[in-house]
Amino acid sequence: MSEGDVKLQLDDATRLALQTTVIALSDTKLLLGYHYGEWTFGPPAIEAGIAACSMAQEEFGHTRLFNRILKREFDIEIDPLNDTRPPEVFASIAFLDRAFENWADLVAANLVVDQALSLVVSAFADQQFGPIARIADKMLLEERFHYAHAEGWVRLMEEQGGAPREALHQSLSRAIRDTSAFFGPPGHDTALVTAGLKHTDDDALRQRLLGRLAKLLPEPEAVGLAGGDQGWTLAEPLSWEDWDSARRRLDHGGPDAAILDELRGTKNVAFKTA
Repeated sequence: MSEGDVKLQLDDATRLALQTTVIALSDTKLLLGYHYGEWTFGPPAIEAGIAACSMAQEEFGHTRLFNRILKREFDIEIDPLNDTRPPEVFASIAFLDRAFENWADLVAANLVVDQALSLVVSAFADQQFGPIARIADKMLLEERFHYAHAEGWVRLMEEQGGAPREALHQSLSRAIRDTSAFFGPPGHDTALVTAGLKHTDDDALRQRLLGRLAKLLPEPEAVGLAGGDQGWTLAEPLSWEDWDSARRRLDHGGPDAAILDELRGTKNVAFKTA
């Protein structure tokens, strides 16, 4: 751990779980920032493009912070411009693998993916892993704007009805399932909570996310949610048999190579600063 932090005595398994969580936050925020950025132009309103640009900048900034933590705490170097990892090793939410087909995809990512990442970050606030605990409050303050943006668009598209509402529901359904997989099977992160690195486990964070979505949406069932005595869950439960703990996903694929090429500036290698 960094100088000045509490020297935590972590076993190998707990340290690996912490490392993979930070990588997943970094990778997913990088791709989320990319998708926000690509919708700077072509959104339904100029103001929406400005908001998308702002959110992209913040997500890229968060990615840089997590990459610094990976370098300092785990000696892992991830530089998006020089990253040679193949798509199938990225630890990112599967909903972000492909280019967004429409504005509904962006709103779904804004509401579901963005909020899920914020919940994971919030679980590290005021806990013993200083590198995240120190940046959590500022990061979450920036994320409040992201949620307000998503909430406003969801309400507007629900009120519009028709094709916008149907497209939103389709996008939300996919985003919710892929993001639920990101939180993993119940109990997978018990060691992080026991070690005092997180104050809430991922299963509880998933339930919190689904509950917030159900409260916002007029018809939660239309996006694959089911209410019950234990709160809101997926109407069709996930099977965890193929869950990859290192990548925090069930899907064995990864981001489109074209997206990674753009993030890495592959077309402009000759112009990079030496």
